[in-house]
Amino acid sequence: MYNTMQELINRNEKIAIYYAKAKVIWESIDILDENLNKIICSKQSEFERLCKDRNLGQEIMVYSGIIYYISDDKKLAASICNALINSSCSNEAKQYARDAKQYFNL
Repeated sequence: MYNTMQELINRNEKIAIYYAKAKVIWESIDILDENLNKIICSKQSEFERLCKDRNLGQEIMVYSGIIYYISDDKKLAASICNALINSSCSNEAKQYARDAKQYFNL
């Protein structure tokens, strides 16, 4: 969450827009698909383009997906987290997922 917090401290008003648009991307993903890790990985560049920044896009990809589902179904959020960790996504995205897993106790 470092990148998001840094952008908020710097008064980047687009952060809320990025998270709202990231939610739309997550809504388009079939999270029950057995190939979820591959599907998520194929969307990574979309999140990066959305945020116009690689690291911020990866962070928002991870946290927006987990936060979107965690309030309704913690097990589903955990499966998203595990899919990210076990995907071919970047090492940074995987680390964000590991951090989120610990933070949210998934």
